[in-house]
Amino acid sequence: MHRGARRELAKSGVASVTNLVLMGILFDAVSQWLILGVAHFGAAIVVGPVLIVTPYTIARGLTNRLARRRSR
Repeated sequence: MHRGARRELAKSGVASVTNLVLMGILFDAVSQWLILGVAHFGAAIVVGPVLIVTPYTIARGLTNRLARRRSR
């Protein structure tokens, strides 16, 4: 990978994750409102990103391991 492309790739990754985290917060707040009748935004800010970032990092880690094994 070219060193000059790392900055652009990092910016793209952060932008993608930011959108996902915001969607996670929104979905968690809506779920709370539908189930409980009230939305606790503090809980949504904590739980939403965890529900999005955890599967994302697991999938990315597995994909990177498979890619490394294939390139050998």
